Amino acid sequence: MTEDLLEKLLYKIREIPCYGLQLPKSTDIGNRAQLLVYTRILDIDSYNTVDEYLCFLNLDVNTTAEQVFGKLNEFMTEKQTPLEKCCSLTTDGAAVMTGCFSGLGALVKAVATNCVLKHCIIHRKPLAVKTLISDKQRKTGTRKFFGYHCENCELHKMLW
Repeated sequence: MTEDLLEKLLYKIREIPCYGLQLPKSTDIGNRAQLLVYTRILDIDSYNTVDEYLCFLNLDVNTTAEQVFGKLNEFMTEKQTPLEKCCSLTTDGAAVMTGCFSGLGALVKAVATNCVLKHCIIHRKPLAVKTLISDKQRKTGTRKFFGYHCENCELHKMLW
């Protein structure tokens, strides 16, 4: 069933003129690097933007931009989905991802020349509250942190 859902999503991506990718990179408890790939597309039926989980890629522990790009490009090529249609790439702040000359953004931009590169800072939220002791304090601390730093911002409203 999941292959069917993935195929439907890939079909939509192939049919639209462009799509966006969101790539949070992390390391699990076993010290394995991972890359989650989300896509943002315009749903032609409803004319709404839709964020969908696309895939999960295992990476080597010492990841380079070339390795991340290779895995991403391999997946997109295997699924016959042109990376050239990527018009937006959102990544975390790691140098491997954001480097303007040799980072993943630069490698994607070499293939998808109209791609706009964006840096997302939401991954810093857990870091900001990591030092709190209990789970109850963590949730309260997160609310306080965002309440003090962006009382009226849209991100705060969406999270809470």
